[in-house]
Amino acid sequence: MRAAPDVELVLALAVGSAACATMFVVRPWGWRTLASAGVALAAIGAWGMLDREVVERAASGRSADSLRALRALRALVGIAGWMALAALVFSIAAVAIGTWTL
Repeated sequence: MRAAPDVELVLALAVGSAACATMFVVRPWGWRTLASAGVALAAIGAWGMLDREVVERAASGRSADSLRALRALRALVGIAGWMALAALVFSIAAVAIGTWTL
């Protein structure tokens, strides 16, 4: 995502956030799957924007405290994105497997 234009990152964040919020309000069938996809998409956009900001601030020699905070936030967003991706994979697998009875 480092080569992605700013508009693409903002669009990913906006669409992912809107999709996630819509799924929490409407709650259609499979809403957890769609919500986790929205969180993953939003995390991609947020991580890209935070990464770009970290690179720009490191190049300009700004305060180390704000740089450290941005790096920590970038890491948290990355972890949230990976967790949402794992939830998406597991929820797709749960739908594919269905209910098993013995």
